Amino acid sequence: MAGAEVIGDTVDFESRGRIILSSLQPNMQTGADEGQMINWQRCWGELPVVSKYGPQDTGRDDDSLKDGMGSDTNKIKAQDGTAIMYVEVVYLYKSLVASNWLDKEIRYETAYNVRSRDILDISNVQGLPLNDCTVA
Repeated sequence: MAGAEVIGDTVDFESRGRIILSSLQPNMQTGADEGQMINWQRCWGELPVVSKYGPQDTGRDDDSLKDGMGSDTNKIKAQDGTAIMYVEVVYLYKSLVASNWLDKEIRYETAYNVRSRDILDISNVQGLPLNDCTVA
């Protein structure tokens, strides 16, 4: 997100965009509630949009994300003991011409595997400001 702040400066990404980073993990439930969950979620940017897949804790106690995250034809799921970093980037493109009919919301989604690690929860031992996903 620090890189996006630097690279996005020339297109005013901070005020016209938003990055939503979600940690997708198995919810460790069994039976009808088995599925995936958003264990934690962090955001950066002022565009008032939320994740298409829900806020932090979605799927933790139910199967609301049983198929994972992604488009209907391209869902992704984390394997047991792993996490997927799922990224949603949204930017409100403003046309350079006088009319607003060319203005468009651009959305891009991608996912990355997390290297093997013992602890999949997020920590903040430094006490840094939290980039939560609250939308005003």
